[in-house]
Amino acid sequence: MTVTEQDYAWLNLLTGALFAAYAAFALFRPRTLAAAEKAFPRHRTLGLILTAIALVWSAIFVNDMNLGGFSKYKNLLYIITPVTYYLIVQYLDDLLAARALGGLLMLYPVLLVDAARWITTPDRFVLVITAYAFVCIGIWLTLSPFKFRIWSESVAARPPLRLATGLLTAALAAAMLAIGLTHG
Repeated sequence: MTVTEQDYAWLNLLTGALFAAYAAFALFRPRTLAAAEKAFPRHRTLGLILTAIALVWSAIFVNDMNLGGFSKYKNLLYIITPVTYYLIVQYLDDLLAARALGGLLMLYPVLLVDAARWITTPDRFVLVITAYAFVCIGIWLTLSPFKFRIWSESVAARPPLRLATGLLTAALAAAMLAIGLTHG
């Protein structure tokens, strides 16, 4: 897959818009955000949808990879992916939405780092550092999905921490939106 400077701009704009939406809720509708974050980890429908997206995305990545001698088994992905989905939904259904979000946070940075690879300006490090932060958070959520609620409740219970989180997220959103607009 060839990534252009236009893709870099769009990914900055998309990531910045996601951060801006979170920041807007954190700063202006904190109770709504707290209620959504409290309900999210056990939301079954969102868990099923996010899990399906993460598994299909993983299968696409594996299908595009050079696996050497294992490449001849790529056609098994069409069987393995739905079976894996069934097994995950059947046996890992508790806190499925938080786990699936963790999986997506480990997949999305592949696009971010790929887009930043050939950009020579120093602003690319904003996207790369964000990508690595996403991976760390994704690993954390996948291994300990129950900590999503603990973390979000502790932030919601402390107004100064909630404000700091909202302001930091808003600053990162502004930076990413500005980078996306200058490269677009």
